Amino acid sequence: MDLTNAEMALLSLLAENPLHGYQIESLIEARGMRNWAEIGFSSIYYALNKMEKSGLVESRIQPEEGRPARRVYSLTEVGWQALTSAEYQRLSQPRPYSADFSLALACLPLLPVEKQIEALSERVRSLQTQEQAIQEKWQQDQPGMPAHVNHLFAYSLAQLHAERDWAQGFLNQLQSTSAAQAEEHSQETLK
Repeated sequence: MDLTNAEMALLSLLAENPLHGYQIESLIEARGMRNWAEIGFSSIYYALNKMEKSGLVESRIQPEEGRPARRVYSLTEVGWQALTSAEYQRLSQPRPYSADFSLALACLPLLPVEKQIEALSERVRSLQTQEQAIQEKWQQDQPGMPAHVNHLFAYSLAQLHAERDWAQGFLNQLQSTSAAQAEEHSQETLK
């Protein structure tokens, strides 16, 4: 069974402990999972229901004193097998994170150089902001994090840093080329 990233993220949390929806949401938030898995709050229950229908998870109603009963989800044996198989596949086989940026690079000549520089400058700023936010989140929650979650934060930061360095280098090259072309054009105009 081919799991989506959101399904795999949810199953990985349920592999730790049976959880109800609010606990899942709290863990997603605390671990910064939305930085690397597309899983919105509203899609949690949709995915859980879908996975329950396919036999990956099961649920039971758990009464709580002084509160309404909650539906608690747990991993089934089929879910465990699907999760560990997907984990092994993703861990062992590199895959492109997203084709969006590669597609934008393939279409780069469609934009004038000034717009390319503007867009890449914005990307560098956005990457810096993301790095800072992840670093702050990690430092805030690090003491109680399991070791594998700390490695996940470190990996996310390393990826963002590498992408920012690459984007800054490309931006510098575009700016240098643009300046050289502007100088050349200015020299030709003076002749």
